[in-house]
Order: sequence, then C-alpha cells, then structure tokens
Amino acid sequence: MSRTGYVKLHRRLLDSQVFQNEGLLKVWLWCLMKANYGESWATITTGRGSSEVKVGVGQFLYGRLSAAKELRMPAETVRRRIDKLKNLGNLTMQSTSHYSIVTVCNWDVYQGRDVGDAPAKAPAVHQPCTTSEEEKRKKPLLTEVDGRFDAFWGAYPRRVGKAAAVRAWVRLSPGGALFAEIMTALAAAKDSDQWQRDEGRFVPHPATWLNGRRWEDEQPGPAAGINGATPPHAGQTADDAVAATKRYLDELRGFRA
Repeated sequence: MSRTGYVKLHRRLLDSQVFQNEGLLKVWLWCLMKANYGESWATITTGRGSSEVKVGVGQFLYGRLSAAKELRMPAETVRRRIDKLKNLGNLTMQSTSHYSIVTVCNWDVYQGRDVGDAPAKAPAVHQPCTTSEEEKRKKPLLTEVDGRFDAFWGAYPRRVGKAAAVRAWVRLSPGGALFAEIMTALAAAKDSDQWQRDEGRFVPHPATWLNGRRWEDEQPGPAAGINGATPPHAGQTADDAVAATKRYLDELRGFRA
C-alpha cells in the first residue's frame, strides 16, 4: 500500500470514546491510514491457488497477525481493539476462510471533501454505520466462495433454497470451532429417526436449520428399527457393529416371541 497522501481528522475526535484509550486510538488511526483512497485489486493466496479481490474506497485487507506486527501489539490485543471499533460503529468487517475486508464507516463523509470544505455542523465523531435493507441485499455474499459453506451444503441431505442458506451462513460467519460444532450436530441429525423417516420428509430447509441454530438442540438418537429395536448405525467400529447387530436380532426375536 502506498504511504503517500494524508487522511483528515475532525476535532470532535477529542470528545470521542476512542480518544480516551491510547491503544484504541492507535488502532483507529492505523485503520484510517490503511484504508484505500481509491478502488484497487489484490491477489489473495488460497488453498487452490490465488484469486483477485476488489478492495473499495475506505476499505483494506485485514489479517490479525500482520496487523499485530505493524502495530507492535499482541495479536489478541489487536483483535479486541478491532472488535471494540466494530461495536462502536467505526468499522465493519466481512470475512471468508481466506481473507477479511475491513470497511471504515462513513468514509466519504469524513475523507471525501477537500481541506476546508468540512460542513459547519459535522456529524458526531464517526457515526455508526447504517445500512439499508436494499444495500444489504446488494452486498456480495463472500461466503459463496467459502469452502466451509461448500462442505456444509454438500453434507446437508435436503439441498434446497441455496441463496437463503448462503445468507444465513454469511450472518453466522462461523469460525473453526463453530463450524466443527455445526458439522458434528448435522452428522447426528442425519442419523436420527426424525430425519430418516418418510424419505427425509421432516428434514428442515438448510436456511431454517441455520437461522434456528438447530445445532444447539439436543440431538436425537439414531434411527429406530422394527418395533423400536435399535439397529447398528454409521460411525460404529466393526466390533461395535457386530455386537449391535446381535443385540438388534435378539430384540426382534423378543418382539416376535
């Protein structure tokens, strides 16, 4: 990124919550100076090669470890301070499994005018981002290229309403731990009696399952066999499967006796 040019600061920054914390102020000023003054394209390395990413005005590519190095702060401290700026409405962030793009809110309001043209009644220090429903619909769904969503979609037994499922995934933006939790619960649900009954008639749409955070539900047991006897199921070892089969046959004999 070019280090030429300048950014503008409004004097109301002195009255802001950001100014009261010198570490937070340093991260905020770093964000302002990292943000693009014009649109650009960046090459991102992915697991399968590389891809071109458009970075708009008031945006920059963000990596916690590289930010920590530039700011000379621990990575966890950078994460907390970026989260604080997001909560204050100074920043927004869109993430995929390969990169994150940070957007400085209201960049054009504060940086888009020539020096001396700031309005007499400037907005409060960096107004929080406000996004209309129409603007939300126009935003690119970054997780369309997220391998985690592809894995979820491929594993889900009822693949309908993909656009709605992608939107639900974008809202969740699951990290590694949450992704593992979702996939574990999905595997258990697929093996349940409810989802296997009537050729999957009772499997919810994937967007419904995600929006309802259904992976947090108590997962039902594996599908029941004839007369409620429990058959062997996926995930068992060979020895367990043999023992389960024997128990299953014994239960059936008991029902028929």
